[in-house]
Amino acid sequence: MKPTTKAKLEGYVEEYLKCKNDFEYYATKYVYLELAGGDQIYKPYKKQLEFIRTVQKEKNVVVLKTRQTGISTTTQAYCSWLLNFYDNTVVGVISKDGKEATDFSRAIRSMIEKLPSFLTPKKGKEGGAFDKKSEQSFILANGSKLHVATVNPMAPEKTLRGKAVTFLIIDEAAFINKLDAAWTSLVPALSTAQKQARSSNVPYGTLIISTPNKTTGMGAWYFSRYQRALAN
Repeated sequence: MKPTTKAKLEGYVEEYLKCKNDFEYYATKYVYLELAGGDQIYKPYKKQLEFIRTVQKEKNVVVLKTRQTGISTTTQAYCSWLLNFYDNTVVGVISKDGKEATDFSRAIRSMIEKLPSFLTPKKGKEGGAFDKKSEQSFILANGSKLHVATVNPMAPEKTLRGKAVTFLIIDEAAFINKLDAAWTSLVPALSTAQKQARSSNVPYGTLIISTPNKTTGMGAWYFSRYQRALAN
């Protein structure tokens, strides 16, 4: 092997480890967003990075947000990091409707697709890092999976059924009907999967995000979690 080639490979390994060990480094150097006029490197604000550090430290986080704060984009970047660098991680996303679910999945997939090949898992069956991909799910060559879903009011207990989710995101939780029933059915499997992730030193957690939507009716489940988080 030529010295220059060896040095190049060593540089790739060093860069890979830097990215795996530091989400901020990864996000600000390698995450590209699809914006009008062309892809642009992600430039998170200080508060957005503080938000991710809180998620990493506390594991279970409830967020009350306003529009256009970049929380969703920052969460998507974190998911791309988690799925790409940790084998057999399962990210589950519950959204308020099909379009939101699809958009969330597409954003994460796009971030991974734009990474240089030396950062991604070995070549997948569908090219690049992917073994399988569709509008609302994908599997990477390292075994990590993303599943996004909505809550069917007629069968909320089936939400993400059979998915060993290690990192769960509930987006716009105050606008999801029958979320209380979906949550009750999710908890046993979620607890088991997250316990396994913890024992394997893999990042895990539950992130509940929403803009306000009253304190009763559809918004009651989110409001109760938010109040409980404040009390802690």
